[in-house]
Order: sequence, then structure tokens, then C-alpha cells
Amino acid sequence: LDEIEHCLKFVYASTSPVTLQVTLEWNGGLRNLIEFTDRKTQGWISTQATLPTALQTTETYVKLTYAVIGGELGAGHEEQAILLDDITITTGQCPTFTCPAGSLLCEGEAYCVSESKICDRIIDCNQSTDEITCECTATEYKCPTGPCIPKIQTCDLIKNCPDGSDEGAVCDGKLSVSCDFEDVFLCGYKINTSVPNFHWQRAEGKSGDIYTGPSSDHTFINDGKVTGHYIVVDGQHNGEYTLIESAPFISAGNGLAFYYHARHILAATWMTGQLTLIVTFMRNKTQIQLWTGLPDQQDMWKYMCVELPVGNISISFVAHRGSGYRADIAMDDILLLDTSCDLHLTDTRISGGISSTSTPSQTDTGCPGTERPCRSGMCLKADVFCDQVPDCPDGSDENDCP
Repeated sequence: LDEIEHCLKFVYASTSPVTLQVTLEWNGGLRNLIEFTDRKTQGWISTQATLPTALQTTETYVKLTYAVIGGELGAGHEEQAILLDDITITTGQCPTFTCPAGSLLCEGEAYCVSESKICDRIIDCNQSTDEITCECTATEYKCPTGPCIPKIQTCDLIKNCPDGSDEGAVCDGKLSVSCDFEDVFLCGYKINTSVPNFHWQRAEGKSGDIYTGPSSDHTFINDGKVTGHYIVVDGQHNGEYTLIESAPFISAGNGLAFYYHARHILAATWMTGQLTLIVTFMRNKTQIQLWTGLPDQQDMWKYMCVELPVGNISISFVAHRGSGYRADIAMDDILLLDTSCDLHLTDTRISGGISSTSTPSQTDTGCPGTERPCRSGMCLKADVFCDQVPDCPDGSDENDCP
């Protein structure tokens, strides 16, 4: 390069979902010049990039690499391709890249987007120039650095916004220790595991085989009109353990009630492992084992209640796999009480969220003062009602809205 700026230009055509990456490499350094993914074109289009001079190298020569990366072939894959032509390198900085009338120049790259693709909820520019200034409807959520997405895609454990904000602070209203797992957000519980495939997962109906796993969830076990959800660990996948952990909360030292299902048959090689409740103190990250449940031959949801320690804590339920593949363990209806276990009635449905040192006032609905009941009796934060996103299992939070 001889410390002189150069301009790289070429034309390309693409019908492929792959990523094209053009990089500049020199002794001890690598810089990305051009990159795009899944960019379908209508014929040939041009692009350009200025090759920088401040490379901190005494080498005269550098290397340009044109890499095609990844992508999944779909229907008609024999027609999918990416083509390059007319590659030129000239001395001097690249001229200002301009777009034709009726199109938008993407920020930070030499690429034009037609007006028909602006605010179409699909990101075409690498920096979301075509979507970042668009207005959203009442049923959409605005990604701060990207497009509008349907509100129903927020808090679904899938990052739909480029910055992942649809799974961030917008979901704080759904954080709860009490959980019946009817919402895909899982009340903010986070799953960790020793291996990729052995982990807690949300399920409905029958899980496992005839020897293990519950036949239905616990929340709606006596309601034939609703098929509820629970979480389960499938022992058919090899692994040592998996845990699901709540968000941190302030414990007043009250009870924690929950239901679990852990069943085995007689053969020792088919033994289910065990379920353990761990408490983590946020101040110093120390942990205590509060309870352990072992399997038996009963095909039923079992009730348990334990007294929590006082302080800023999180709770984790750890499922340990047994010696065989018939090792399913399930959980449902975790309830953080506002009283001790001795004073709690075992068949109370989920009610209330994260408790604090002060007990929320109860209303005649049976829910804390800041919450409202679904038709099923489950209590949710009042601000999730009539927000055009179903949160109750039966969708009743969106009925009778103004």
C-alpha cells in the first residue's frame, strides 16, 4: 500500500442466504471491510470500501480475502449463488457513494435500500438504518437499535432485536419467584446445564414413557378445558445435572411451596436421580442446600414446602440424572408464600409475585393489591392486562378491554 489510501470496488449478485465477508490482512492485523448476510439482489449491484493506511506495519503488501460463510440451503437450492465481478483497486480514497432517487443509503456501508423496504420490519442495512427511525403500532415493540417487532415476541426467550432488548428490562414486570410455567418466559428463571441437551424444558401433556414423567401439569390437573404447562428434565439425554435459577429477590424468611414429580420403577438401572433446592446469597455468592427429594414408585405430583432464609437470595432447583435413561424429573406451581409453611393450605393456586419484607395488601379478588386475577384464578401484574399481549393461559387478560 505504501502508506497511500486505495479504493476497492466490485460488483456482486446474490440469491443466497450466506454471508460474504471481505477482509484486509497484514502482518499482525486483520480488518473487516465489507460484510453482509442473506442479501438478495435484483441483478448486479456495486459496492466499495477504502483501504486504510494506518495499519502499523512496515510491510508493503497486504492480502484481501473474499470469504463465503454459512447459510442454509432451502427450496430451489440449486439456484442459490453469490457472484463477484469487476474487482478493481485504485489509488486514493473512494468517492462518495450515492444512491439513485427513491432509495436510502445505509449508514456505514456502500449499499442502497429501495423505499419499499424502509420500515417493512425487515433489517436490510447492517446498522438498521432502514428500520431504526420507524414508528411502531400499539401492538409492536420498538427495538432501540432496530425494527419494530410484535409485542408477543418480547419475553419469549428468543432475542429478536439486534441488541437483545426484547428479552431485557422490558421483561422485568414478568420476573417472579412464584411460577406455574404457563408463560414461555418462565417467570425469568434461567436454565443452566452440564451438557447442551440435558436441561429443564417447558412441556405440556404427557412426558417421558409409561414408567416415568407426569401425565399432565399440576396447575390445571382437574380442569379438562385447559392443557397447562410444567418444566421437566428428560433423562433420555445424557448429562450429569441441570439447574433452573430464579432472579434475585429479598426473602422475608417465609415459606416456599412447590410440586414435583419424580418416579422410578424397580430395576436399579432405571433409577431416577434426585431433585435439590439450592439457595444462593447474593452478597457473597455462598450457597446452602435446603432440601433434596428422592424418587419413589408413586405416579403423582408431590407437595413440598420449605422455609427460606432471610436476605437477598436466589433459588435454584437442580435435577441430577440417575443411572439410566428413565430419569425424568418435573416441577410445577412454585409459590413464594407471605407466611410460613405451617399456615399455608397445600392446594392454593399460584398467587402473587416476588415477596418483600412488607406483605402486599390483598384485595377481594384474592390477589395482592398490585395484581389482577386471570379467569383461572392465577394472579398477574396489573399492567399486563389489556396490553394486547395474552399473558394468562386462557388469554382472559385481554378480554373485556376498552
